[in-house]
Amino acid sequence: MLRKLCSTGVALLCVSAFGFAQAKSVTTAAQRKTPEIVLRASRYVDSFIQNFSNVVAEERYVQESAYPHRRRERLSDFLLVTAPGSIGRYQFRDVREVDGAAVRDRNDRLAKLFLDSPPDVLARAKDVARESERYNLANIGTLDQPLLAVGFLQSRYVNRFRYIVGSVEKHGGADVRYVAFEESTRPTIIRSSGDHRDFPSHGYFLIDEATGRILRSELDLGHGVPPPSIVTSFRFVDELQTTVPYE
Repeated sequence: MLRKLCSTGVALLCVSAFGFAQAKSVTTAAQRKTPEIVLRASRYVDSFIQNFSNVVAEERYVQESAYPHRRRERLSDFLLVTAPGSIGRYQFRDVREVDGAAVRDRNDRLAKLFLDSPPDVLARAKDVARESERYNLANIGTLDQPLLAVGFLQSRYVNRFRYIVGSVEKHGGADVRYVAFEESTRPTIIRSSGDHRDFPSHGYFLIDEATGRILRSELDLGHGVPPPSIVTSFRFVDELQTTVPYE
Protein backbone atom coordinates (compact mmCIF):
# COMPACT_ATOMS: atom_id res chain seq x y z
CA MET A 1 0.00 0.00 0.00
CA LEU A 2 1.29 3.45 -0.87
CA ARG A 3 1.00 6.10 1.81
CA LYS A 4 1.76 9.81 1.93
CA LEU A 5 4.10 10.04 4.90
CA CYS A 6 6.22 13.10 5.39
CA SER A 7 7.95 16.12 3.95
CA THR A 8 11.68 15.53 3.64
CA GLY A 9 14.27 18.29 3.30
CA VAL A 10 17.79 17.33 2.24
CA ALA A 11 20.66 19.81 2.18
CA LEU A 12 23.54 18.43 0.16
CA LEU A 13 26.94 19.46 -1.15
CA CYS A 14 28.12 17.03 -3.82
CA VAL A 15 30.69 17.41 -6.58
CA SER A 16 31.51 13.79 -7.44
CA ALA A 17 29.88 11.58 -10.07
CA PHE A 18 29.41 7.96 -9.10
CA GLY A 19 26.93 5.20 -9.80
CA PHE A 20 25.37 2.86 -7.24
CA ALA A 21 25.83 -0.83 -7.98
CA GLN A 22 24.79 -3.69 -5.76
CA ALA A 23 27.64 -6.09 -5.08
CA LYS A 24 26.96 -9.52 -6.50
CA SER A 25 28.30 -11.27 -3.44
CA VAL A 26 28.98 -10.49 0.19
CA THR A 27 32.30 -11.62 1.61
CA THR A 28 32.23 -11.85 5.40
CA ALA A 29 35.21 -11.59 7.68
CA ALA A 30 34.76 -14.30 10.26
CA GLN A 31 37.74 -13.14 12.25
CA ARG A 32 36.27 -9.65 12.73
CA LYS A 33 33.58 -9.41 15.41
CA THR A 34 30.76 -6.98 14.61
CA PRO A 35 29.97 -4.79 17.64
CA GLU A 36 26.71 -5.60 19.44
CA ILE A 37 25.34 -2.07 18.94
CA VAL A 38 25.82 -2.49 15.18
CA LEU A 39 24.05 -5.88 15.20
CA ARG A 40 21.18 -4.28 17.13
CA ALA A 41 20.99 -1.50 14.56
CA SER A 42 21.13 -4.04 11.73
CA ARG A 43 18.13 -5.91 13.12
CA TYR A 44 16.24 -2.64 13.39
CA VAL A 45 17.16 -1.61 9.82
CA ASP A 46 16.00 -4.96 8.41
CA SER A 47 12.66 -4.41 10.15
CA PHE A 48 12.52 -0.74 9.14
CA ILE A 49 13.08 -1.47 5.45
CA GLN A 50 10.45 -4.21 5.54
CA ASN A 51 7.90 -1.86 7.15
CA PHE A 52 8.82 1.21 5.10
CA SER A 53 8.67 -0.55 1.73
CA ASN A 54 6.08 0.37 -0.90
CA VAL A 55 5.86 3.91 0.39
CA VAL A 56 5.54 7.18 -1.46
CA ALA A 57 6.62 10.34 0.34
CA GLU A 58 6.80 13.98 -0.62
CA GLU A 59 10.41 15.14 -0.57
CA ARG A 60 11.60 18.73 -0.46
CA TYR A 61 15.24 18.61 -1.49
CA VAL A 62 17.73 21.51 -1.41
CA GLN A 63 21.05 21.23 -3.24
CA GLU A 64 23.83 23.75 -2.67
CA SER A 65 27.29 24.06 -4.19
CA ALA A 66 30.06 26.23 -2.78
CA TYR A 67 32.24 27.10 -5.80
CA PRO A 68 30.48 28.74 -7.52
CA HIS A 69 27.69 29.23 -5.00
CA ARG A 70 24.43 27.91 -6.40
CA ARG A 71 21.21 26.71 -4.83
CA ARG A 72 18.34 24.61 -6.16
CA GLU A 73 15.16 23.46 -4.44
CA ARG A 74 13.12 20.56 -5.76
CA LEU A 75 9.82 18.99 -4.79
CA SER A 76 9.57 15.31 -5.69
CA ASP A 77 7.72 12.07 -5.19
CA PHE A 78 10.11 9.67 -3.43
CA LEU A 79 9.42 5.94 -3.45
CA LEU A 80 10.95 3.02 -1.59
CA VAL A 81 9.53 -0.07 -3.25
CA THR A 82 9.94 -3.78 -3.76
CA ALA A 83 9.57 -4.57 -7.44
CA PRO A 84 7.44 -7.60 -8.42
CA GLY A 85 9.53 -10.77 -8.31
CA SER A 86 12.40 -9.04 -6.46
CA ILE A 87 13.64 -9.19 -2.88
CA GLY A 88 15.59 -5.96 -3.18
CA ARG A 89 14.39 -2.50 -2.14
CA TYR A 90 14.74 0.35 -4.61
CA GLN A 91 14.68 4.12 -4.09
CA PHE A 92 13.23 6.30 -6.85
CA ARG A 93 12.68 10.04 -7.16
CA ASP A 94 10.39 11.84 -9.63
CA VAL A 95 10.86 15.62 -9.66
CA ARG A 96 7.60 17.62 -9.72
CA GLU A 97 8.87 21.16 -9.13
CA VAL A 98 12.22 22.92 -9.59
CA ASP A 99 12.72 26.26 -7.78
CA GLY A 100 8.94 26.64 -7.53
CA ALA A 101 8.26 25.95 -11.22
CA ALA A 102 6.17 22.86 -12.03
CA VAL A 103 7.68 20.13 -14.20
CA ARG A 104 5.18 19.05 -16.83
CA ASP A 105 3.42 15.68 -17.13
CA ARG A 106 4.10 14.26 -13.68
CA ASN A 107 0.81 13.45 -11.92
CA ASP A 108 2.05 10.76 -9.49
CA ARG A 109 3.42 8.69 -12.35
CA LEU A 110 5.82 6.65 -10.18
CA ALA A 111 3.05 5.68 -7.77
CA LYS A 112 0.73 4.78 -10.64
CA LEU A 113 3.50 2.81 -12.31
CA PHE A 114 3.90 0.50 -9.32
CA LEU A 115 0.16 0.23 -8.75
CA ASP A 116 -0.26 -0.95 -12.35
CA SER A 117 2.84 -3.22 -12.09
CA PRO A 118 3.66 -3.78 -15.77
CA PRO A 119 6.30 -6.48 -16.46
CA ASP A 120 9.00 -3.86 -17.12
CA VAL A 121 8.08 -1.73 -14.10
CA LEU A 122 11.63 -1.61 -12.72
CA ALA A 123 13.22 -0.53 -16.01
CA ARG A 124 10.56 2.14 -16.53
CA ALA A 125 10.96 3.47 -12.98
CA LYS A 126 14.74 3.68 -13.49
CA ASP A 127 14.12 5.71 -16.64
CA VAL A 128 11.99 8.13 -14.62
CA ALA A 129 14.69 8.39 -11.94
CA ARG A 130 17.43 9.01 -14.53
CA GLU A 131 15.30 11.72 -16.12
CA SER A 132 15.07 13.45 -12.73
CA GLU A 133 18.87 13.47 -12.39
CA ARG A 134 19.10 16.24 -15.00
CA TYR A 135 17.76 18.66 -12.39
CA ASN A 136 20.82 18.14 -10.16
CA LEU A 137 23.31 20.99 -9.84
CA ALA A 138 26.15 18.55 -10.56
CA ASN A 139 26.49 15.09 -12.06
CA ILE A 140 26.11 13.10 -8.84
CA GLY A 141 24.42 10.06 -10.33
CA THR A 142 22.17 8.15 -7.92
CA LEU A 143 24.06 8.71 -4.66
CA ASP A 144 21.73 11.46 -3.41
CA GLN A 145 19.40 9.01 -1.68
CA PRO A 146 18.43 9.64 1.96
CA LEU A 147 18.46 5.92 2.86
CA LEU A 148 21.70 4.96 1.14
CA ALA A 149 23.92 4.89 4.24
CA VAL A 150 21.26 3.14 6.34
CA GLY A 151 21.07 0.45 3.66
CA PHE A 152 24.64 -0.55 4.55
CA LEU A 153 23.36 -1.78 7.92
CA GLN A 154 21.17 -4.44 6.36
CA SER A 155 22.17 -7.90 7.53
CA ARG A 156 23.28 -8.79 3.99
CA TYR A 157 25.89 -5.98 4.03
CA VAL A 158 26.79 -5.30 7.65
CA ASN A 159 29.87 -7.57 7.70
CA ARG A 160 31.46 -5.70 4.80
CA PHE A 161 32.50 -2.87 7.14
CA ARG A 162 34.86 -2.08 9.99
CA TYR A 163 33.38 -0.12 12.90
CA ILE A 164 34.67 2.18 15.61
CA VAL A 165 32.20 2.55 18.48
CA GLY A 166 32.22 5.65 20.70
CA SER A 167 31.06 6.02 24.26
CA VAL A 168 27.42 6.56 25.29
CA GLU A 169 26.27 10.17 24.92
CA LYS A 170 22.99 12.05 25.30
CA HIS A 171 21.16 13.14 22.15
CA GLY A 172 17.60 14.45 22.28
CA GLY A 173 17.11 12.83 25.69
CA ALA A 174 18.23 9.39 24.47
CA ASP A 175 21.42 7.42 25.12
CA VAL A 176 23.19 7.13 21.78
CA ARG A 177 26.48 5.92 20.38
CA TYR A 178 28.53 7.42 17.60
CA VAL A 179 29.60 4.56 15.31
CA ALA A 180 32.06 5.24 12.48
CA PHE A 181 32.09 2.80 9.57
CA GLU A 182 34.44 2.08 6.70
CA GLU A 183 33.96 -0.51 3.97
CA SER A 184 36.73 -3.09 3.94
CA THR A 185 35.47 -5.72 1.46
CA ARG A 186 36.05 -5.75 -2.29
CA PRO A 187 34.39 -5.31 -4.69
CA THR A 188 32.74 -2.34 -2.99
CA ILE A 189 29.02 -1.64 -2.99
CA ILE A 190 29.51 1.70 -4.73
CA ARG A 191 31.75 1.78 -7.79
CA SER A 192 32.73 4.72 -9.99
CA SER A 193 30.47 4.87 -13.01
CA GLY A 194 33.22 5.52 -15.59
CA ASP A 195 35.90 2.93 -14.91
CA HIS A 196 34.09 0.79 -12.31
CA ARG A 197 36.82 1.27 -9.75
CA ASP A 198 36.13 0.41 -6.11
CA PHE A 199 34.90 3.31 -4.01
CA PRO A 200 34.98 2.31 -0.31
CA SER A 201 32.13 3.90 1.65
CA HIS A 202 32.77 5.54 5.01
CA GLY A 203 30.90 7.76 7.43
CA TYR A 204 29.09 7.42 10.73
CA PHE A 205 25.78 6.62 12.44
CA LEU A 206 24.17 7.92 15.61
CA ILE A 207 22.47 4.84 17.06
CA ASP A 208 19.98 4.70 19.93
CA GLU A 209 21.58 2.46 22.55
CA ALA A 210 18.32 0.86 23.71
CA THR A 211 16.45 0.28 20.44
CA GLY A 212 19.05 0.28 17.66
CA ARG A 213 17.17 3.04 15.85
CA ILE A 214 19.26 5.21 13.57
CA LEU A 215 18.96 8.88 14.55
CA ARG A 216 21.41 10.21 11.98
CA SER A 217 23.57 8.86 9.18
CA GLU A 218 26.40 10.46 7.25
CA LEU A 219 27.96 9.06 4.10
CA ASP A 220 31.21 10.80 3.11
CA LEU A 221 31.97 10.83 -0.61
CA GLY A 222 35.74 11.03 -0.77
CA HIS A 223 38.50 12.19 1.54
CA GLY A 224 38.49 15.97 1.13
CA VAL A 225 38.50 18.41 4.07
CA PRO A 226 35.59 18.43 4.61
CA PRO A 227 34.48 15.65 2.26
CA PRO A 228 31.30 16.07 0.23
CA SER A 229 28.68 14.23 2.25
CA ILE A 230 25.06 13.10 2.50
CA VAL A 231 23.59 13.53 5.99
CA THR A 232 20.14 12.19 6.88
CA SER A 233 18.37 12.76 10.20
CA PHE A 234 15.49 10.55 11.35
CA ARG A 235 12.66 10.96 13.79
CA PHE A 236 10.14 8.54 15.30
CA VAL A 237 6.52 8.84 14.12
CA ASP A 238 4.03 7.45 16.63
CA GLU A 239 1.26 6.72 14.12
CA LEU A 240 3.64 4.58 12.03
CA GLN A 241 5.64 3.20 14.97
CA THR A 242 8.87 3.63 13.04
CA THR A 243 11.51 6.23 12.29
CA VAL A 244 11.32 8.15 9.01
CA PRO A 245 13.87 10.42 7.30
CA TYR A 246 12.94 14.06 7.88
CA GLU A 247 16.08 16.07 7.00
